[in-house]
Amino acid sequence: MRGLLLKDLYNLGNQWKYLLFVAAIFCFSFANSAEGTISVMVTFLTVVLLLNSLAQDEMDQWYLLAKTLPVTGKQILLAKYIFGVLLVFCGALGGGVLTILTSLVAHGELTPVGTIVEVTAVASGAILATIGLLIPVNLKFGVQRARYVLFGLVIIPIGFQFIAERLQLSLEWIEKLMEAPAILEGGSLVAGLLLLGISFLVSVRILDNKEF
Repeated sequence: MRGLLLKDLYNLGNQWKYLLFVAAIFCFSFANSAEGTISVMVTFLTVVLLLNSLAQDEMDQWYLLAKTLPVTGKQILLAKYIFGVLLVFCGALGGGVLTILTSLVAHGELTPVGTIVEVTAVASGAILATIGLLIPVNLKFGVQRARYVLFGLVIIPIGFQFIAERLQLSLEWIEKLMEAPAILEGGSLVAGLLLLGISFLVSVRILDNKEF
């Protein structure tokens, strides 16, 4: 298990310059944006890193090789899911720190930690759910289809907001939900972890039945 996880971590180590560059762009671009925007963007970056990992596995035919190792499909995928959760955790932590530093440098004041935690928790839950969709789709159809899924997940809320504005639909329920941060944070994280657990079971079944 340790070796399976280290494989992904070593591959991630080759991307640290890219990570620093993108994080710097986020800090510069969103310095004057709403509180927590930088944290959300950095946390979302973890999805890109996961996709890069999946693409590398596909290019190297990793799952074909892994099936020759003395490990089960469940262990192989558990390492990948743990890697995804670690990415989200590190992205949330790093995003929070960058938000604080950027607010101090750009505005000379500290962004409320409670706001950062609230926004980052909601974003983390959504990203955990996204990872839960991407991994089984990648296993079944390939990384290119997984990218289409990610694109759709970005477009759907934008399209929903556009249609709601055009049709003058009431979004009062969303506003009320935003006024209950504890429910929003907890609900998002629980939903994300629940979907991740279901995704793991589905992915194990897909890998066990997959013919290479």
